[in-house]
Amino acid sequence: MSISRKITGDASGGSGGSGKYVDDVFSTYLYTGTGADRDIVNGIDLDDKGGLVWLKSRETARTHTLFDTERGVSAGQLQSNTTLGEFYQAGRHVTAFNTDGFSIGLGDADTNATGDDYASWTFAKQEGFFDVVTYEGNEVFGRKIPHSLGSVPGMVIVKCLTREVYWCVYHKDLGGDNTLFLNLTDPALNFKFISAVDDKTFTLNTNQGGGNQNNQSYVAYVFADDAPMFGPDGDESIIKCGSYTGNGSSDGPEIDLGWEPQWILIKGSSSGAAYDWKLYDAMRGIPVGTGDKALQPNKSDVEETENNLDLTATGFRLTNGGFATNKANETYIYMAIRRPMKPAEEFDPEELFAMDTNIAESPSFNTGFPIDMAIQRNPTTTGQNEISARLLDGGYVMTTETSGTVSNAKYVWDFPDGWYDSPANTPGVFQSWMWRRAPGFFDVVTYEGDSVAGREVPHNINAVPEMMWLKPLERASEWIVYCSHLNGGDSRLKLNTQAEASLSGNQYYWGDGTNVVLPTDTHFTLGGGTGLNGSSENYIMMLWASVPGVCDIGSYTGNGQGSGLQIDCGFTNGARFVLVKRTDANGNWMYWDILRGQNETLALNLTDAQKFGNVWPPYAPGFQVNQYAANGADWDPNVLNAEYIYMAIA
Repeated sequence: MSISRKITGDASGGSGGSGKYVDDVFSTYLYTGTGADRDIVNGIDLDDKGGLVWLKSRETARTHTLFDTERGVSAGQLQSNTTLGEFYQAGRHVTAFNTDGFSIGLGDADTNATGDDYASWTFAKQEGFFDVVTYEGNEVFGRKIPHSLGSVPGMVIVKCLTREVYWCVYHKDLGGDNTLFLNLTDPALNFKFISAVDDKTFTLNTNQGGGNQNNQSYVAYVFADDAPMFGPDGDESIIKCGSYTGNGSSDGPEIDLGWEPQWILIKGSSSGAAYDWKLYDAMRGIPVGTGDKALQPNKSDVEETENNLDLTATGFRLTNGGFATNKANETYIYMAIRRPMKPAEEFDPEELFAMDTNIAESPSFNTGFPIDMAIQRNPTTTGQNEISARLLDGGYVMTTETSGTVSNAKYVWDFPDGWYDSPANTPGVFQSWMWRRAPGFFDVVTYEGDSVAGREVPHNINAVPEMMWLKPLERASEWIVYCSHLNGGDSRLKLNTQAEASLSGNQYYWGDGTNVVLPTDTHFTLGGGTGLNGSSENYIMMLWASVPGVCDIGSYTGNGQGSGLQIDCGFTNGARFVLVKRTDANGNWMYWDILRGQNETLALNLTDAQKFGNVWPPYAPGFQVNQYAANGADWDPNVLNAEYIYMAIA
């Protein structure tokens, strides 16, 4: 694992509202301990905003430690898995809250032991998201504690700093008479801890040590619920608190949040639910199928690998009938935080797509920013084009094959700056092409089929997709490709073959079995076939759209000239990557890039080593294709009157 990793982009600070994103106020950041003073740079401005830092060793049984700006760096740690009050010990604390993260002290087992892997979660104070409040107890029932959420809290966690007592948890779906305890497995108890909440205060209904004892000090972590204060128009939420009832089945409840989460906290709350708290995040891994990485806030235990849930474009789905998350007829409460949502227009092209050759450390392919999908292969010799994604952690699918997912422990995604854990490979041999999910540009969706023709599957690209690649993950079946620039979208291609476009029967692929239904900016529509929507089978879909100055998807007609055909993509410094496919006859899925050199051609549908072809000389507004028949017609991107589609990235 790499020394430093994060899941969110750079923060811009400020309060909730127009132009603000979850990327600005929350980060999951994974790091390897060094035993020395160090800065954790996660892009969250704690110096200006204030907030909470929560740390936990992943591979060693060590305590959860929490630090916040209201108590300050001299106050020391709290431990969610114990009843201990606040205590300070040199070397095991946050030493600074910075404009781009935080600093931690010398090597201590809980926070920075040499060679240990840790998770950190940073919550910035922000209207509509999170607040930290400290207060002194006075034993007055009905006491109102002010907060700055500007919205009604969905969850409040309180800890006495000066006594060894339980962590008390209010959740909106527990009802005012019930309380959970963060350090215990106990179900909700009939103990009225917080009796009311509103957009300015929460009301204490206790004089006990857990919440309001005289002359005792307290800290409260206050979380919002579905407050529409974020996104370009300031009308989207980034955090939700809710509940569901388990059904004890691998086909469990599907929780509709309205967006895909990156962080989920779950706890059984009904009378029989004496289970651990479960904490998941997409950086450590919540892949489709098995491999969910879980930590328990009430325990010091190491990270566990489970099969409890899958992410969807609109929430999450329970996939195990186990007690921890889905026992039949038990009630569970949750808190979920939205995945990064900053739109493509706010990034440079180099922050959305990158290429790299492998290096002798992890991540083997480095980008400097978090990515979500990648292709990798050895370009100079015969080999597979292998696609992996954060949602396929530990596996890949081959673009040349119809086979399902192949497991490989090297396909690791818990990095913010690249992927692949194989430092033993000879450096410079393999190359990877890597994409970041961003609204308007690119998205990855996994879904479970239901065999219902006309099935609408949501996505989060927030634009009408112009190209989509679909692959079953558990069966041998061909790749299906949609492109809006091919017969108006009323056709299909296969990524694993040279075959020309098929113009018949597409209502069974992109439709309801009777009519073709084109994708929209919120969903795509599928037929009921096993290759794309088989009952209880898992699928992956990758979706792209054009972004001015970043990505251009389109079509052209070849002119058959060796002097070339220039394609204007609206770029200023030319294309870094180009994918081309002939559609009116057989032709390879050819791709070029400036890292290998603009004249070296690979094909997604073939295992062939790259071939030389003078087909892409520099052209600042986009790219140029020359007729080049030396490798055969299937490798020629400019046959006279031939029809092609393309994707170019600046």
